[in-house]
Amino acid sequence: MIPGVRIPPVLLAVVTLVVVAGAVSLGLAARLLKTRTVGQPHGRAARAGDQIAVLIETQEPYVPSLRRDPSSDRYRLDLLLLPTGEGGARRMVRLADGLRAGGALQSAGIPGVDGDTVWLRTPELQAYRLQSRKLVGTVELRRLSPDFADLFSDGLIEFNGHLQLVLQDLRRACELDAETLKARAIEAPRRRGLPPAEDAAAGLCTGGLWSSNRWWGALSSREQHQDFRPGMRLPRDASFTPSREPRRLYHAVLDGDGTHARIQSIELLPGDEHPDLGCIRSAPGAGLLQLQDPAGTMVCFRSGSQSGGTWVLQRLDWNGRVLWTTDTGMGDLDQVLPDPRRPAFLGRKPRVPDTLQEPVLVVVHGATGAASTTSLWVPDR
Repeated sequence: MIPGVRIPPVLLAVVTLVVVAGAVSLGLAARLLKTRTVGQPHGRAARAGDQIAVLIETQEPYVPSLRRDPSSDRYRLDLLLLPTGEGGARRMVRLADGLRAGGALQSAGIPGVDGDTVWLRTPELQAYRLQSRKLVGTVELRRLSPDFADLFSDGLIEFNGHLQLVLQDLRRACELDAETLKARAIEAPRRRGLPPAEDAAAGLCTGGLWSSNRWWGALSSREQHQDFRPGMRLPRDASFTPSREPRRLYHAVLDGDGTHARIQSIELLPGDEHPDLGCIRSAPGAGLLQLQDPAGTMVCFRSGSQSGGTWVLQRLDWNGRVLWTTDTGMGDLDQVLPDPRRPAFLGRKPRVPDTLQEPVLVVVHGATGAASTTSLWVPDR
């Protein structure tokens, strides 16, 4: 204000209103100009009781510019919890924001679920308690286990049913209790474990034992004649490999117990041949998913013979009788989360020219084959 000059109160009020309105308008304009973003799945999901835990990566909103520097982009991570049954509500939990693209973001993931605790790497170690809905950060975890500060700072995260921290030189290791969240010293492994496979093939297999001397699986005619003839030993490797070569279901009787017994006889089961036919595992790297009432298992395959087909699920008994068939509507299958009651499948809808494939979660009712599909695109709010 200029000394000696008196500004009328009405004029002062008008100027104040203009300044405030301008500031509000600029704020609104900035919000309107900012590009809205959509979150998408990051890394592999995990089954957490009757929920599916998915890490969601979202680029933080930004103002478009011809001189925009992509290195200034920032990302947010949230934990999305989706119910597998009816009546549950989805939940989003904020984990971290302001992350740069690159190492920190790429290393983020869900190492595993241990009881009530979902372990998270964001990239710092965090624990989410399902019942209490409490997020415990690295600072609190360090406070609970002060004797293992070096492992929290420099340890590599591994998960083998329980979360472990291992120094890179394998001199020292600890394991975190899922209930108390406290660490205890364990013998350091002689070598680092392999990271868990993230593709759908980890949840599928060519076949496996459903009793001590009964094998059941999916083979092409070539695979059967090459590796599964009577008198041959049952192959050690049951890994699933996608193939456009049609496969059919077979049942074999072994002349002894165990996975390396010889094949006594093998018969072709009734049913059609399908490309990419594979059996659902009970867990990644484990044997066949075994179902009861009636006894049997589940398989999946691509519909049609073209790459544009969708993934189809079937439940069958051990005689090859189809109990139900469900088309997931997914063009690409990314991950299988087995469960006898409600198996879940993550993938993407079929490709459409000039558009991104929509990521989806499909949960199937094991008894009826009824499927529910949830989009994993999460609009930023």
